[in-house]
Amino acid sequence: MKRTILDLTLTVLALTSISCLISLMAIFIGGGRGGSDLRGLVYLQAGLIPVALGISTVCLYGFVHGQGLATGARAMWRAIPQWLVFIFLLLNSLVLSGEVAFVIVMRATEKIIVWQQHIPLVCMLVCSSAYLVLYARMNSYPGSPAAMSGRWTSS
Repeated sequence: MKRTILDLTLTVLALTSISCLISLMAIFIGGGRGGSDLRGLVYLQAGLIPVALGISTVCLYGFVHGQGLATGARAMWRAIPQWLVFIFLLLNSLVLSGEVAFVIVMRATEKIIVWQQHIPLVCMLVCSSAYLVLYARMNSYPGSPAAMSGRWTSS
């Protein structure tokens, strides 16, 4: 039962990250200006930001509690596979690019970017981080093998 709830939570976080990509595409092509179709999705993403922050906080507390910061960080790193680290970095490079694009548009056109347009970027950052930490927490147990292989592993 607990594993099913955690898997469902991972699925919701992944789908939220995908919905953030859709929202970003709509915002950057200009489809998000006052449209009611995007407004509901942005409100949902805004509501999921504190939920994802809570998930991250609980999971990080679980890693650090009782074993210290260094040992907890090492245990978390051992439980995360390379493909997940790559996807996390790829998604969050889009977040960084999106924020840079907002700054460039704001400076070039002297147009003020409304704060609601930042919600998909923040939501993608928070949800992808929560996914990474929750995945690591689910796959980290005493005696578990390292999820990484090759040059990223440390003994």
